[in-house]
Amino acid sequence: MKSLNNITRTSKLLNVNKLFSLIAMLSIMLFASACEKKSTHTDIMVVKPWISEIIPGSTVTAGYMQIMNHTDKDDVLTGVKADISKFVEIHEMSQVDGVMRMRRLDSVPVAQGKSVEFKTGGMHIMFIETTKELKIGEKVPVTLVFQNRGDLAVELEVKSIKSIHEH
Repeated sequence: MKSLNNITRTSKLLNVNKLFSLIAMLSIMLFASACEKKSTHTDIMVVKPWISEIIPGSTVTAGYMQIMNHTDKDDVLTGVKADISKFVEIHEMSQVDGVMRMRRLDSVPVAQGKSVEFKTGGMHIMFIETTKELKIGEKVPVTLVFQNRGDLAVELEVKSIKSIHEH
């Protein structure tokens, strides 16, 4: 009789262990599916967006960021909209014959799985004829316009001119 009770108790323990194992396995599967990265057209990310403060007496400033395309197709940045200036343009700095030159770009391709960096001395967003003062730490709303994705709202943090050399 004692042996039969031990077998029954062991059988119940095995069933409880199986139940806990099943619950643990289902929990892991649910967690993994919740964390799974799905690539859709909304997977364009903007990292480290910032804008330099406006130098007193000036009416221009520039914005910087990194745009990452995590979608399964190429896209193109075709424009930028903002309320802080009359004109917003995409520009690129380059050195030609030892002289730094700036030129306007109509668009910037952002290939699938790649990123494009807007940085000092390179590509940047130029805000021309600014219409308001910017305070350090303030967030400036802008809209990036993509050919496929459409509009993407971003906030650029205003940084000190001194911090430009830190980026």
